Amino acid sequence: DQAGANKLAGLLVQQGVEVGVANEAFRACGSSYDAGSYVINLSQPAKRLVRTLLDTDVPIDAEFMAEQERRRAKDLNDQIYDVTAWSLPLMMNIEADACNRAVSADVRPASSDLVLPGEVAGGTARVAYLVPWGEATAVRFLARAFRAGIKVKSSDLEFTNNGRRYPTGTLIIDVADHDESLHATVREIAASSGANVVAVNDGWVTDGPNFGSNNVVLHNAPKVAMAWDEPTWSYSAGNTRFVIERMFDYPVTAIRTDRLATSDLDRYQVLILPAQGYGEYASELGEEGIQNLRTWVANGGVLIGIGTANRFLADPEVDLISIRRENAALEEDEEEPGGTASGDDDEVEPTVDGTYLTSVEDYESAVSPDSESPDWQDGIIARADVDPDHWLGAGVASTINVVYNGTDIYTPIK
Repeated sequence: DQAGANKLAGLLVQQGVEVGVANEAFRACGSSYDAGSYVINLSQPAKRLVRTLLDTDVPIDAEFMAEQERRRAKDLNDQIYDVTAWSLPLMMNIEADACNRAVSADVRPASSDLVLPGEVAGGTARVAYLVPWGEATAVRFLARAFRAGIKVKSSDLEFTNNGRRYPTGTLIIDVADHDESLHATVREIAASSGANVVAVNDGWVTDGPNFGSNNVVLHNAPKVAMAWDEPTWSYSAGNTRFVIERMFDYPVTAIRTDRLATSDLDRYQVLILPAQGYGEYASELGEEGIQNLRTWVANGGVLIGIGTANRFLADPEVDLISIRRENAALEEDEEEPGGTASGDDDEVEPTVDGTYLTSVEDYESAVSPDSESPDWQDGIIARADVDPDHWLGAGVASTINVVYNGTDIYTPIK
């Protein structure tokens, strides 16, 4: 993800870190690196900041960890501040190697810009422009192409053109679908979005679907709405809207959640529900609002739940997605804690059978809840495998790192 590497380098430069860009290929610690690779030597004033932000593993004090485990066993909150995962290369899915020797590479100072200008390789296209999918810059290019009125297609499968392999989701812009102004517009969007575009002069595909295949589909520019105000969590709503509007440059219509019950949602193709805050979507929307969402989804609307909004979507009373929230899983040798109450649900006796507790372990088992949520996670990084055949995995690496916090675990989706 070169665009991600550029962004990380820019962020470090903005924080006063000396970052170099290799002018030519070089070797370091037994590995080879291409020209354009970033080099960050630790012989600089910001050394400790660099280590804090880039080290992949910073061990936590053993005594502190033991105390957190003791608290966890008693269902007490931990004493960890912020997230436990603070490695920016892992967070941003960037390959970063550590070398314990000085790196002698010919470098120039890196830019502080987070997005470097993209370019069109191959000059003026006679057949099509291709934008490889899989980086944020390609998403930004697509958003700006929509706003410029460009007809954009993409391939559902990988393909090879002119000896170059293009990933699933690659954008295809046919020259024949536009007038002469297309070429200047594509160059302008490439420069501003940071996307690297390839101009092709023939449509011969040696592997995969050709540009006229049924596996190549036309994109529609979606109108996007987002639930706003209560019961959304303000951080989730604000962060999500910032990414779409500021980072991808695409408009979002904010709708107060209580208006979703009566709003005509047919004018939108996408509705985003941010994570829940101190309230719940079910009580805010009511049955009328829930039915409005069901009807809209049945008619083809795309409903996206962020974080704890999926509690609402997976609620059996709502049933807008075929997953269910799970309780904490028991260990294989751990029995389900049972209450000692006698009788059935219809008749609860005022007294119950007595039980001998012969050890501390018996007592701890007796006071354990019958079911509880999974343990709270303070911002961990998990390594996730991507299903290459699922459309959500288009252009994505086979393995990615994802940041997770909270307690929500769901059953696998059917």
